Amino acid sequence: MTLLLATLPGKEMAQAALLAAFLAASAGLWTSIHARWQRREPIIPLARRRPVPWQAQDMFFIFLIGLLLPIIATKAAQAWMGPDAARQAADGEPELVHPAEQLLRSGNPGAIAIAAIMAVIVAPLFEEFFFRVLLQGWLEAVWSRQRRKHPELRSAPVSWIPIVLPAAIFALMHLRSGKTPFSTQYLSGLFLGQMAADLLTLWLAIVLLRFAAGATAADLGWKPEKLRSDAKLGLLALLAAMPPVLMLQFALMGLVQLTGIDYAPDPIPLFLLALVLGVLYHRTHRIAPSLLLHIAFNATSIFLFFAGK
Repeated sequence: MTLLLATLPGKEMAQAALLAAFLAASAGLWTSIHARWQRREPIIPLARRRPVPWQAQDMFFIFLIGLLLPIIATKAAQAWMGPDAARQAADGEPELVHPAEQLLRSGNPGAIAIAAIMAVIVAPLFEEFFFRVLLQGWLEAVWSRQRRKHPELRSAPVSWIPIVLPAAIFALMHLRSGKTPFSTQYLSGLFLGQMAADLLTLWLAIVLLRFAAGATAADLGWKPEKLRSDAKLGLLALLAAMPPVLMLQFALMGLVQLTGIDYAPDPIPLFLLALVLGVLYHRTHRIAPSLLLHIAFNATSIFLFFAGK
């Protein structure tokens, strides 16, 4: 549920000023990155580790759990709220509004808190574990085991697949079209159900990997002694990635409004963000840098949203 909430109508000068400040700082960081690249210095040092121990069958069971639990949670939330809670908005006009944005605009403190907790805590934790640690970690292990028999796996672009494939799936899962908005009560209930399903799935996945696959904390990307440097790396990655991602989102939203396309352009800029998240995990093999980037990105998106109101 990575957010791209910030819109940029001409009257919203606060957003424009904040984005300009981000852009200036980002340009300075990119200048430093380019200088390191020219000196043939690694932008992010590579942290080596053993291939993760989980296998295809472990992936299957975890993704099955991740598919079924949200369905069960949604049905439970609908039953708890009752049939009247799904009442549609009065105007009945489809909109391209992000569900989290609908809750943030509602003015209801409870709904705003639910959207913020989902966007800033639960969704980044769930998505970084599943897309980077679980899926990308497994693909990297497959590539590591097979490249002696198949040398072509060492060469680009095939060698990029463990990063690109999870990024593409992540981006496509954020595809959304214009829909008639639900009532705030109903949408809040769905968010609560989704959060419960995500956290339970995450816990079950960790238990399965630790006890069935023999995964260690390091295999799961957890190294507390590196948290300080990982926090710095995640925030620098935010400074490098967020301005280009937001600028691309703004440009594509303008194109959508001009052409009347009924699909939000979120997957395209989110694919770019997911590549950065994937590179961070590939170079560090720790969850903290990509998780902190994801949290900071969503938190900044919400801040920009309220700054433009």
